[in-house]
Amino acid sequence: MSSGHGRRVDRNLWHPLSPYRHWLAINKNRTNEEEDRATTARFSYFSWLSDRVGRRPVYLAGALFSAAFAFPFFWLVNTGSAPLIVLAFICVMGIGGAAMFGPQAAYFAELFGPRLRYSGFAFARELGSILAGGPAPFLSGLLALWMGSAPWGVAVYIIVLALITAGSIWIGPETFTSDLQADEESAPANGGAVAPAE
Repeated sequence: MSSGHGRRVDRNLWHPLSPYRHWLAINKNRTNEEEDRATTARFSYFSWLSDRVGRRPVYLAGALFSAAFAFPFFWLVNTGSAPLIVLAFICVMGIGGAAMFGPQAAYFAELFGPRLRYSGFAFARELGSILAGGPAPFLSGLLALWMGSAPWGVAVYIIVLALITAGSIWIGPETFTSDLQADEESAPANGGAVAPAE
């Protein structure tokens, strides 16, 4: 990827653990491969778990963990200790994030029948990204500014978003046993009988 100055920008520059690669003493390319394998393993594990116990419990656990870990995350990062910062990112991405992203694709797809699945999935996911993810950098920066660069306002913001997610999952249906071929909207509500014309 090229910057506006014509220099090549390494994608690893933006990775949260990039400043600590020297501490990890691992080759950058090898680290990327290991991160990719670890991410695949985490997502696969939580996907598998959601196939066994349900989408909602796994997703809900990820959201609640993210809420509970918001303040500890910043406490660990603010220590300035490389091992503790790495631990903070491992926990937030490896448990909270993976527990939500692992079952997310299956859960969102199962919420809709075949006729509406693609548009329903896309609309639900992308609208959520716009409403929650779009203003997040601006609001986080504003909260940090208001708090005199302290991250506690951002931690509260994370908690609020995680609790909204948890509440949405709590009231949503469980879908992991649903029939993906069934389209409830195509079945007449009166059991197949044709209503008389008026």
